[in-house]
Amino acid sequence: MKNLKLVLAALVFASVSALAQAPAPVDAEQRAAVKELLDVMKFKQMMAQMSGPMMQQMNQMIDQMIESSPSARKLTPEQKSIARKAAQESSAKSSKAMTELYNDPTVIQGFEDVMARAYAKNFTTAEIKATTAFYTSPAGNKALNLMPKMMQETMPEIMAIIAPKVSAIMESATKDVVTQIEKSGKDKDAPAAK
Repeated sequence: MKNLKLVLAALVFASVSALAQAPAPVDAEQRAAVKELLDVMKFKQMMAQMSGPMMQQMNQMIDQMIESSPSARKLTPEQKSIARKAAQESSAKSSKAMTELYNDPTVIQGFEDVMARAYAKNFTTAEIKATTAFYTSPAGNKALNLMPKMMQETMPEIMAIIAPKVSAIMESATKDVVTQIEKSGKDKDAPAAK
């Protein structure tokens, strides 16, 4: 769970750092075109729905780690149950906070501003309008409507590919931290050099 917090902190830091840089100007026509595109793409709804599936997948990864990690194998079934419950409680709090974050109007406005600059930098106003036209077409509308379902259907398979690798990375990081803690404890016990 600490690693999730570190990842989230890194994402927030990167976002704040990116926003702190001088943004490229976006003219009114481009901003209006991007706003229309984001509305057609149901951007606000996507933002509001992002946290749920992400936290659900994190819960599954936590369960897998508790069951399969070498460190967790030393735990008794009761300790595993306690660890799982603590992780789920922490995840529920994080999920609630993430939902509130993604529904915060200032955050949504900030994301819209970022998207407006990104589209303006990479697309002409005509291209943005053409993209909007595609998403309002039957094929584009179908793509927008099916994308969340497709993501939900494919996420278990994607997680099955990623989870063992993430688990190995987290296990390695945990070992490194434990080793450093043990080493610093031994250093404190060592007699001071004269």
